[in-house]
Amino acid sequence: MDENMVMVPVPRHLVIDVYRFIASMVESKVEVMDGEQNGSAEEPSEQWRYSYSWSEDDLRHTLENGTRAIKLILLYLAKHADQEVPGKVLAKHVYGPDATGQNLGGALGSFTKTMEKLYGRQKWPFKPIPPSDDKPYWKYVMYSDTAEKVLRLADELRLTAE
Repeated sequence: MDENMVMVPVPRHLVIDVYRFIASMVESKVEVMDGEQNGSAEEPSEQWRYSYSWSEDDLRHTLENGTRAIKLILLYLAKHADQEVPGKVLAKHVYGPDATGQNLGGALGSFTKTMEKLYGRQKWPFKPIPPSDDKPYWKYVMYSDTAEKVLRLADELRLTAE
């Protein structure tokens, strides 16, 4: 295990809240860094930030070498481009009918480490949408520009979303 990583025991019922907290901290740190790097106070659109940050080469590498779960996540979101997909729906697609949104935590956590170390990325090629008062669950959206790349690459690599 990486010497910079620390294992912290968390009660099972609070795991998703801890992930939410970490994701919100990473998101706010990245937004500040983005503004500092380009010297502009104007933030690019959400679609631009998630669609163009991943090159075709990196997406291809992810589809060729990623875990079964992340391949299924990318393909499912690509087939539902520009739609907000609830985490529970995505989890059921990846892990079966008894899965919950919390089941995605392991796959997404592992993918986060990989994308940071291997690709130097701070964002997934899809956007996580945190829970709100009216929708108390995570949702995910892949914008059409990225979805087109993923679907084209999946076709070249003969991958299926099953």
